[in-house]
Amino acid sequence: MATEYTLRRKDHQPLGTFEEVQAIVRRIFPGVEFWWTTSGPEKVQQAEENGGPLPPHIKEWMLTLPSMLDGVCEGDDWLVEFGLGPTEPVPELYVQPRGDSLELQQRLDALEGEYGNTMIVSAAEPDSE
Repeated sequence: MATEYTLRRKDHQPLGTFEEVQAIVRRIFPGVEFWWTTSGPEKVQQAEENGGPLPPHIKEWMLTLPSMLDGVCEGDDWLVEFGLGPTEPVPELYVQPRGDSLELQQRLDALEGEYGNTMIVSAAEPDSE
């Protein structure tokens, strides 16, 4: 299982618009591809078209799920996934690297350098600054 990291600006300001964040990620990870995930309402519609109604509590929860802007980039011996979230400005970037190559680490270091902060494990609380 891969570890997911969160990257925020050290000054706690948003990272930027979708376009700005994608441009930085593309510069560091040139082969990255971005797309919008299927929203909860779209998933409910698909489920109901393909298999009948969902239990009410699951349907209610799924209807609240937004579409997210995600990305992925792959190298020879690594892969990294990005999550920009559902809204602008992008408050934080989720990064899930797989692999331990020097190339991947250098690219991740460059990404951290762009925002002046270090990625933290997503479930961890950041140190006080």
